Amino acid sequence: MTQRVLQTVNELLLNIRVLRAGFEELALQVRNTLQTKGIPAVQVEAELDLRYQGDDTQLTVRFPLEAESAEVCLADPLPLDQQALRWAHKEFQRAYTETCGPLQQGGLHDRDVEVVRLRVRGTEAD
Repeated sequence: MTQRVLQTVNELLLNIRVLRAGFEELALQVRNTLQTKGIPAVQVEAELDLRYQGDDTQLTVRFPLEAESAEVCLADPLPLDQQALRWAHKEFQRAYTETCGPLQQGGLHDRDVEVVRLRVRGTEAD
C-alpha cells in the first residue's frame, strides 16, 4: 500500500505526525487485507520514496521501524520518529551518490529532499 506525501524532510521533521498518521492508516489496511486472506500475524515494513526537489531521480529507502508487528506499531506511541526520518534522509543521500555520482556545489546539493511517497508492505510474521 502506498500514500503520496510530497513534503520536504525538513517540513516533516517539524511535524512527524503526518508520517505517523499515514503509516498507521496504511499498516491497518495492510493488516486487514492480509487477515482477510487468512494470515493472522502480520509483519510490516515501511519505505520512503525520496528525491531532491526539482529532480526526476527518485529512490526508495527503508524507513526503520523499532517494532515490526503491525499490532505493536498501531499502538500508541508509534515508532516513527524524527531520528528514523533523519536516518532515511542520510540513507537517501548515500544511495543517490552511489547511483548518480557525487553532488556538485550549487546544484541539487543545496535543494531540500522531498518525501514523495510512503510505502507499507506486510508479510506473514514468523
